[in-house]
Amino acid sequence: MRKIVLSVVLITNLLSSCNSPKTENNGPQTFHIDLNAANDEADKLCKRMEMRLLPLESNDHSIFNDESAKMHVKGNTMIVEDPSQNGHIFVFDNQGNFIRHWNRLGQGNEEYTWNYSMATTDDRIYIQDHIKIQVYDYEGNYIQSIPNQEDRGTQIEVVGDKIYVREGYMKENQLHVIDESGTVLSEHLPSREVIRNFMIPLTNYYTTGNYDGGVYISNPLDFNIYLMKDTIQTLAKLDFGTMHLPADFFDGDTQTVERKMHEVRAYKGEMDTRHIIFISNLVVTDDWLTFTPETFDARVVFCDRNTSETVTNRNFKFPYSVFFKRYNAPLGFNEQTQEFYQLVNAMDVKEVVEEAQANGDMDKYPFLKGVDVNNINEDTNAFALFFKIK
Repeated sequence: MRKIVLSVVLITNLLSSCNSPKTENNGPQTFHIDLNAANDEADKLCKRMEMRLLPLESNDHSIFNDESAKMHVKGNTMIVEDPSQNGHIFVFDNQGNFIRHWNRLGQGNEEYTWNYSMATTDDRIYIQDHIKIQVYDYEGNYIQSIPNQEDRGTQIEVVGDKIYVREGYMKENQLHVIDESGTVLSEHLPSREVIRNFMIPLTNYYTTGNYDGGVYISNPLDFNIYLMKDTIQTLAKLDFGTMHLPADFFDGDTQTVERKMHEVRAYKGEMDTRHIIFISNLVVTDDWLTFTPETFDARVVFCDRNTSETVTNRNFKFPYSVFFKRYNAPLGFNEQTQEFYQLVNAMDVKEVVEEAQANGDMDKYPFLKGVDVNNINEDTNAFALFFKIK
C-alpha cells in the first residue's frame, strides 16, 4: 500500500511540474530563431488564436495617433498614452467607451515635462520625465513626485512599493530599483564600458513588463531576457543564428567597436547579412514570449515556452497578415482575461472586413462580425485587438 501511495505522489508531482509555468528555477530556455524560414507552423498558430475586436470610441476628445500610442490594460480599464500629443492620456472602459482624457504637461511641481515612459498599477499611473517620476490617479489627480537622479530612465515598471527603472546602454548599470522616495535600492545589468562613449541610433523600444511578481527586461546588444525579483536571473536566451552578433563583436577599444557598429547598422541588401542589435515590444507570459526584432524586414516573433519552438509572422495569411504586419505585435497581456492585446488601425480593420465580405469568408472569422465598416473613416480611433492562443 505504501508503494502505491508513493507512486501516486510521484506521478502527481511529475504531472504538476510538467504543467507548471516556466520560471527562472528551471533555468533559461534557448530559442533558436530563423527570421527567413518559411514556417508551416504559422497557419497552425493563427488557427489557435481566439480573437475579438473592440472599437475604441471616437469623438472630439478621444482621438489618438495609433502609430505612436501604447495601450495598458488594468482590470476593466484601458489606458492609452500618446507621445505624439505631448503626453495625452486617454482612458476607456472595457467596452471601449471613452471615459476621459487628461494631460499634465508643463513645468509645475505637479506636472511632467515630457512623457518618456508610463507604468500603471490598479489605481495609479506613473509617468517618467527626465528628472522625476510623477504619480497620478486614473482621473489625472496628482499624488506625488518621486526624484529620479542622474537623468535616469527610458522605461519604468512598478511592482508593489518598488520602481524598476530601465536605463540606456550608456549608463554604468542598465537597471535600477528605487523606492517611492527615489532612494536607489539596487543596481543591475552593468553595461560594457567599451560601448558607453558612442551613440547607437535606436528607435523606440519596449522591453520591460510585469511577470510572475517581478519585472522582465531585455537590453540592446544583449539577447538574454532577464527576470528581476529579489535577485536577477536569466529567464531565456534568444539565438538569431547568422544574424546574431559575433562572439568577438565587443573585442577591441571603443573606436574599433564603434566602427563595427556602423558596419552592422549599414543596409547591405540581403536580410541574412545583417545583425540584430535589439528587440522591441517584448511580452512575457507563462506560455509565450512575443517581440519584434529590429530588422529592415519587419517580423513579429512568437516563442512557445512549452516547446521552445518559434514562429514568425512571415507566413501569416489573411487576415492575420494585416493585423500583425510590420511591427504590429502584442503590447501586453491581461492576466485577468488571459489575453494578449494590441492596437489595430481602424482602416486596416475596414480593409479586412470588406475583403472577407467580398470573398464570402465572414463565417471563417467570427471576430469580424459586428464591425460596421460604414462607421469607419480616416478619423476613426484604432480598435483594440484581444486574443488568446489556445
